[in-house]
Amino acid sequence: MSKKSNRPLERQLRVLEVVLQHIKEKPDEETFHIPIVEFSKLDPFLGDREGLEIAFEKINTSGKAISIEIETVETGTITTITGGKITEGYDAVKIHVEDPDVLRQYLKDLKAGVVVDTTSRVIRKLTLVKLVGTKREIKFVINDDYDNVREGTASSWITLLSIAEGEDASASEYKAVKDYFNSNSGCQLYSRTGFVKTKILEAKNGFLIPAVEMGVIDEKTLKRRQNSVLKDA
Repeated sequence: MSKKSNRPLERQLRVLEVVLQHIKEKPDEETFHIPIVEFSKLDPFLGDREGLEIAFEKINTSGKAISIEIETVETGTITTITGGKITEGYDAVKIHVEDPDVLRQYLKDLKAGVVVDTTSRVIRKLTLVKLVGTKREIKFVINDDYDNVREGTASSWITLLSIAEGEDASASEYKAVKDYFNSNSGCQLYSRTGFVKTKILEAKNGFLIPAVEMGVIDEKTLKRRQNSVLKDA
């Protein structure tokens, strides 16, 4: 086994502990510049760009709400979480965290030794079912799993349906809708489904558009696809 692929879970744990410590100290911020030395002191593997990119990639590709850049900060003084001060230029990891709760839960899973099948918990495709005779609810299918058809009953679902059908929805006017689907744990996409929070909507040119593959079908098409699943079983 190569050095660069050794002990990936332990390194994810170390990386997350450093990031979450910074979040704890500055809970109102979303973007952090963390000196690479804070990671390399814990594990020499994390002391260069390649090692850090591999460690963070394991988290990124698991559908977690975190993105990183590695850059050099030329000036300024920073206090590390170990108490030291850096006053000269230093290499840092620029980290943007959208949802700290997702990272905290992932860290708990790692510490508990839970093997998380994160790829199956990420929403990659959303199929909305337009119901006849109602304007208050829809049905939806996640990742083509037609064995599990769920109901969306909040008013935000009707807005999502209109967006999926190509209608314009102002990003500023419907920000609450975007937040509901992207980060609200009470959203029916996440509550009691086992799926992790996923960017469902994004803003482009002032309007909301789908950030995942999204389509609309009618009840007849839904029934046909469910029957197809039964035949293949």
